[in-house]
Amino acid sequence: MADNLDNQIEIESLLPFYLNGTLDENEQARVEDALRTNAELRMEIEALRQVRANMHASVSEHSPGEFGLARLMRDIDKEHRSSPFRPALSTLLAASIVAAAVIFVGVSFVFRDDEGYKQASGDSRTQQFTVAFRPDASEREISELLMEYGLGIIEGPSAVGLYRLASRSESDFELLLSELRKRVDVVESIQLE
Repeated sequence: MADNLDNQIEIESLLPFYLNGTLDENEQARVEDALRTNAELRMEIEALRQVRANMHASVSEHSPGEFGLARLMRDIDKEHRSSPFRPALSTLLAASIVAAAVIFVGVSFVFRDDEGYKQASGDSRTQQFTVAFRPDASEREISELLMEYGLGIIEGPSAVGLYRLASRSESDFELLLSELRKRVDVVESIQLE
């Protein structure tokens, strides 16, 4: 049954080529045999003939024909050749590179930092420490704790869940650590660097 269905699907896919006369002898013979024995395929080939006839009728009504296509291609080629200014691709590429360089230099002067080098992970002069948060502490609780004490995450979480933190404020570091150690609801342990 499945072979029959596969064979019918294959024959259906060959019908447009059969109608156009582009099949080789073996394929044409297979399609003709199938058409003799299968009413559905005969209906399908008739529908394809109707579609083809309708397409040919509508194309001839509105198509300018081969001469129209040739005239169109000639006009396009003529317009292309007579263009007064057609910069080469290399010229456009060079102009783009120069424009990008000018923009880069301009932006670098506008956003120049007079302090010079600045470490991206934080000021190395601040006191840093490592914290392990309680496993049951929610992200919200951790965020609120960090904001309450003016702390920033420098690094983490590590593979074992440790965070390296630094204080953004100039407050007493020992007092800060003392306050954090009291927050046993969120902080599990603190280790100085």
